[in-house]
This record gives sequence, C-alpha cells and structure tokens, in this order.
Amino acid sequence: MIEAGLPIYMPEYRVKRVATRLKKFLRKSGVDISHLEALDVAVQILGFDDWPAFRNRDLDVPLSPFDEQLSDDDFLARDDFQTRALAEAGLAQYARQILDWTNPTGSRPGKPMVADEGPSPASR
Repeated sequence: MIEAGLPIYMPEYRVKRVATRLKKFLRKSGVDISHLEALDVAVQILGFDDWPAFRNRDLDVPLSPFDEQLSDDDFLARDDFQTRALAEAGLAQYARQILDWTNPTGSRPGKPMVADEGPSPASR
C-alpha cells in the first residue's frame, strides 16, 4: 500500500464485529447490504482490498495499534484514510457515523458519539 501504516492489522473477531455493526447501522439508515458486502467494507477501511485478501493476510504480522495509541497526526491520517475508503464504497454520507458507531480501530478519548447519528451505545 502507498499510505504509511496500511494495511491496519486487527483481529478477525473484531473485523466481524465491525461488519455486524455496520450492517445494523446501515439497515437502520435504510440501506441493505449483504453480510459479505459488510465484511468487504470492514476490511477496506483497514486497507485490504476485500474479505478474501484479509483472510489471506500474513498472520505473523503484529496487530496494529488502536486509535488511542496513535499520535494525533497518525490518528488524523488513519481517520482520513478510513473516511475516504467509506466514500469509495459509496457510503460517504454515513462515513463519520459509521466510524464512530462501529469503532473499527479503537476510539479517541474525548470524542463522544452524537446520539442522533446512530444507535445508542446501550444498543450495541
């Protein structure tokens, strides 16, 4: 990949959880996607081409740091990449809400989710 820090290596169980949250969020927003499409989007925001590419990743590569472990500049670069990846997947209008609600790579302290932009944290 051209961008530094990509792809982002997260555990498979976390990616599957992000895909499930993504699908639920989009369904509540009136957009239906298949589970495989949700998996593809979940790994595209990590810098992989699709679910099969993620499944074939090098398992010896250490996991990437979570957002809260990054410098501000690295976090902003990651957030920008993930926002662009969602736009490329046709989800630009939901990008911020998706990242805040699905929490694909961690969260930054002090960055609360806006309640009317997605399901409440209690419904997760």
